[in-house]
Amino acid sequence: MKDERGITLVELLATIVIVSLVVSLIMGIQITVQKQFQTQTKKAEQLIDLTIAMKSITKDLRAAREIEVPSENHLRIKDMAGQIVEYTLENEVLQRNHSHYIYEVNSFYVEERENDKIFIFLESKTGKKLETEIMLRRE
Repeated sequence: MKDERGITLVELLATIVIVSLVVSLIMGIQITVQKQFQTQTKKAEQLIDLTIAMKSITKDLRAAREIEVPSENHLRIKDMAGQIVEYTLENEVLQRNHSHYIYEVNSFYVEERENDKIFIFLESKTGKKLETEIMLRRE
């Protein structure tokens, strides 16, 4: 009788192939989950950035003495102390007083409407959108 302890070359190769397939499957799932996490994180960060910008613009508008909309992507606000705050969109960057404020902004639209209303629309590169209409209190 032969001694049949150990494994044959065919059994070893079959085991290596099966383990390789399982590891490849697990790595594929890991990479997919990681990409999805990064995408969702970026979208969340951009929504937070847009929210911060919108709150800042709203706060400045509520403290405004004078408001000017020179173009659809340019807002100039003069507060009660006489200080001017400007928001503009240049090269996908929302700028506040000519300083970079929010990056990866696809659209910044401002419109003066009747009855002392200002409409503001912001959109990020990932498609997140925020819009608001502010009723100005004039004295």
